[in-house]
Amino acid sequence: MTIFERYGNEKLSDNTQNDYCKQCKNCAFWGNGDKFGNQYDKSCCDMFPYPANKPEEVIHNSGKCPFRLDRGKGGKNGEFTS
Repeated sequence: MTIFERYGNEKLSDNTQNDYCKQCKNCAFWGNGDKFGNQYDKSCCDMFPYPANKPEEVIHNSGKCPFRLDRGKGGKNGEFTS
């Protein structure tokens, strides 16, 4: 049985429609990302540099990131949001 025969009747998913890493959208640490890009929805950031990944809870929006810092906030004191 080929892969086309096995999965021919199933609907393919479009992962571009998933809203991954929503809390990272305004975070100060997604700036550099990895060698493949620096979008906030990538699996790595300045606090979780490539080849490490952000925790699954952060990627799938089910938990808070321990390092989140809003852009434009914190300033000299480096206050983290909670």
